[in-house]
Amino acid sequence: MNRFRERRDAPRVPFVGQALVFEGNRRLTCEVANLSTAGAYLLTADPLPVGAFLRLNLRIFGAPATIDLDAVVVRCDGSGSGVTFRSPCAAAVEAIAAWVAAQGRARDSDDQSQRAPVGRLVLVLGRSIIEDRLFEGAMVSIGRDGDNDVAIDNRSVSRRHCEIRATVEHAVVRDLESANGTLVNGRSVRTAVLREGDDIAVGKFLLLFRPGERQLAGLLHRQPAAAADREADLDTTKLGDEEYQAALRSLLEERKPHLQLIRAGPTGSSDRFPLDHGEIVLGRGQDADVPLEGRLIRARQARVVREFEDVFSIEALAQSPALTVNGARVSRQTLQDGDRIHIGANELVFRGGTGGASGG
Repeated sequence: MNRFRERRDAPRVPFVGQALVFEGNRRLTCEVANLSTAGAYLLTADPLPVGAFLRLNLRIFGAPATIDLDAVVVRCDGSGSGVTFRSPCAAAVEAIAAWVAAQGRARDSDDQSQRAPVGRLVLVLGRSIIEDRLFEGAMVSIGRDGDNDVAIDNRSVSRRHCEIRATVEHAVVRDLESANGTLVNGRSVRTAVLREGDDIAVGKFLLLFRPGERQLAGLLHRQPAAAADREADLDTTKLGDEEYQAALRSLLEERKPHLQLIRAGPTGSSDRFPLDHGEIVLGRGQDADVPLEGRLIRARQARVVREFEDVFSIEALAQSPALTVNGARVSRQTLQDGDRIHIGANELVFRGGTGGASGG
């Protein structure tokens, strides 16, 4: 059965937080719903076995801190697992009770002051920017119909595909039973809290949420071609398993951290080198992972090191030619998306990662 058909048939539940779950030697992160002082519902890709004992690190949206709890799985269904908390401490019960009460008051009052602008959204196809807009409203609808706030005239997009709602605390994207589903940073979601720079896959398109300028570096602005017949008037094209997997692989591949080596010349072509090892060597000769040109380039001129997860740094292994990042000479530098690296006449661009700035 298609994964999105299973997802659409699953019961809809309010998404209230996230949890880091430990079951024996197994560790996973999941969404949390239907939270009370007695238990919760965990939206897991693979249901947890009934009777399993869990340790949870619970993060509730709007709560000041995470909560550590023990729990036992009491029921499972097609989309997740219901758990009961085991002898929670008084502080945990008080924190959950206070949060639940606050949510009830917020729903009852419908406090308009909690709403916030959605902000900047950038629609991307491949490496081209189709639309770049700043939304002042607290809700943005995305879909193929022309009356959506972001109208995408393509049959891979459902008429009412998804929506984004923003408050002063966070912004949430919610899938609207779309045919091809909604992905955030490559992961299929019903609802998900968004962070600045997140990418939302809608059909064959990416919607960048509040992106930074470095994230947009290298993208080209263009206007979509006018269609002879509006695709919004046609049925949604449900992507087959192979086509969906191919589109997903393309999206995920584009998001993977990599170096672009810019070739000199009028075409401005570039070669792509994935950062899929702990150490990537830049230099001259067959042993280099990223080949550099120049008479003074050493066999091991520099290296890119994965610090942890998607955080990378670049380090000079030779004093000359100098290593510069965004025009500043460095010996070691944590890389951020869009950083421009020069070594002699060689120019590279770093894509991906979440590192902060540091240098030496």
